[in-house]
Amino acid sequence: MRVDLTFLPAYAAAFMLVFARIGAMVMLLPTLGEANIPARIKLGIALLLTMIILPLHRAAFHVDTQSLAPMAVLMAQEIFIGVVLGATARVTLSALAVAGSVIAQQLGLGFVTAVDPTQGQQGVLIGNFLSILGMTLLFATDTHHLVISALNESYRIFAPGELMPTGDVAALATRAFA
Repeated sequence: MRVDLTFLPAYAAAFMLVFARIGAMVMLLPTLGEANIPARIKLGIALLLTMIILPLHRAAFHVDTQSLAPMAVLMAQEIFIGVVLGATARVTLSALAVAGSVIAQQLGLGFVTAVDPTQGQQGVLIGNFLSILGMTLLFATDTHHLVISALNESYRIFAPGELMPTGDVAALATRAFA
């Protein structure tokens, strides 16, 4: 009996590319990317999500393992997409802290600060409350499933190896920052 293992280099390259997108996104997500979450837990979640999503999108990766330059370009593209997705989610939830700061200033409580567990620095008390409330609602309403679904759909919108639609990235960032 002969076992053919010639598919392993291409499979490993596809795994690393999927992990690059998912890992960059997980490191920036609002609840998982916080400073008080250990890096091993973030890494474990990223590896678990990679193992789940890789079989779904393995055929989309056409990796040439003979040359390093196209692989480096694909890796940079995947990291950029992951950073855009994670930063968009981070900015969306950070709006709660800004809203809390504005509310605190209007109420005259702008000088009341406490350590913000999400940011690891001092923040206005009402902003801290709204940030923690937002993260709690994220999990209570099962919205974290939407994040995983968005990660899966990102392979349809931003297909690996194709030219990135910068208009879509710019529109996503503009909507999130607005």
